Amino acid sequence: MRKWSLLLYPLLLAAALALVGPKGSRRDALAELLWPDRAEPQARSSLRQALTAVRTALGSDETGLHLAADAESVRLLGPVEHVDIHAFDRLADSAVPEEQARACDLYGGDLLEGVSLESATDRWFEGYAAAFRRRALALVETLSGVGGDPAAAAC
Repeated sequence: MRKWSLLLYPLLLAAALALVGPKGSRRDALAELLWPDRAEPQARSSLRQALTAVRTALGSDETGLHLAADAESVRLLGPVEHVDIHAFDRLADSAVPEEQARACDLYGGDLLEGVSLESATDRWFEGYAAAFRRRALALVETLSGVGGDPAAAAC
């Protein structure tokens, strides 16, 4: 196993949990998403290891984010404004141009841009990436209409 993959999977797990929101996800779905080429027992073991790494990372963070898990599901809980994608959604939905501009500031490019994933995993994340890309482009159009300067409205 490559050293970078030990770091990648907890990050992908945290990203997946942030994307699905407070409803969370079933453990078996997460294991299949992140380790589609592994047998179920091995994928579940890898999921437990990644959950431990995410808990450790969140434990040292002062955002108030934490994992809630039971035998069937896992959720990322805490203040939604501390998760960039949720803050982006909230600010993008605002009718206030300054808040929409702050949403553009949060959009730093495509979700997981440059990360190479298994095809099924890539397709799952790409669905979210495409949705955020469309929202960012719509914001650019909206903001360029408000100020008249498209360069000032770049996401």
